[in-house]
Amino acid sequence: MTRWIYLGWVMCLVFGLSTPIGLGHEVPPDWKPVRHGDAKAHAPSPLPDRVVLTWESDPTTTQSVTWRTDVTVHRALAQLALANDNGRALDPVDVPAQTEDFTSDLGDAHYHRARFTGLTPGTLYAYRVGDGVNWSEWYHFQTAKTGPVPFTFIYFGDAQNDVKMHWSRVFREAFREAPRAAFTLHAGDLINSANRDAEWGEWFGAPAWVNGTIPVIATPGNHEYARIGAGPDSERIWTAKDGSQLRVGIEITTLGPSDSPTGYQIAAMSGGRKMQLELDAERRLVAIDKAFTEVTGYTLEEVKGRVDRSP
Repeated sequence: MTRWIYLGWVMCLVFGLSTPIGLGHEVPPDWKPVRHGDAKAHAPSPLPDRVVLTWESDPTTTQSVTWRTDVTVHRALAQLALANDNGRALDPVDVPAQTEDFTSDLGDAHYHRARFTGLTPGTLYAYRVGDGVNWSEWYHFQTAKTGPVPFTFIYFGDAQNDVKMHWSRVFREAFREAPRAAFTLHAGDLINSANRDAEWGEWFGAPAWVNGTIPVIATPGNHEYARIGAGPDSERIWTAKDGSQLRVGIEITTLGPSDSPTGYQIAAMSGGRKMQLELDAERRLVAIDKAFTEVTGYTLEEVKGRVDRSP
């Protein structure tokens, strides 16, 4: 590398060039970056993604895996083998998968689920998922041992907001501390808005391949149930400080110009009680009234700065 840099400067001296050739890229004066939209950034394809390992029953003898593809894949399967030192010598068996249609705000996809049964306790396995032609990478997992054995697991709560800013770093640092964890446990509020597939894409992206090799136990929080059934968009479920769930109707008023709001006012109704909240331009909570504290149990100090991304 040093030799090529030296040669570049020699060429400059010989030919009178102002900068070394091959060491820079001229940016067109009218160039501006264009946002790569969510629909493209999180689009499914024939290649499996969002691979998640978990259990449905006994972790000593079973394992389950789910993944996503686009709608061109109508028949999916997994391949399972005993792990060995030579990948070319793997002797896998085919495990058929169940496929379900799924439609999100970013479009249609197919989700697949395969279940491995009759496994040997305390054994390392290799598997991959695909359609018979388009495959994921090979993953490893180890079945649980029989009898009491010490183990570690990683507990997470409320990934929720600014996932690419915080969640990815938190997960990776935790995994560095416990790379042999038996499973990861996620205690709800994985993302902020349940119906926004781009947020799910960021959530899956942070753990990446780890979700496919360490079982994931994820329980939904109130943000995974942002709406009640097929109710109106204004309907929400909030969790009070004591853990109880509150059915809430909201109305949002934008402050300032619609294309550049200076803040938002929220009128909320729950159990016949009216509450008032105020958000700044970044949708961070900055003010609440007395009724909010009486209904939810939270003071301003406890919720100030929380981000709301309701439509």
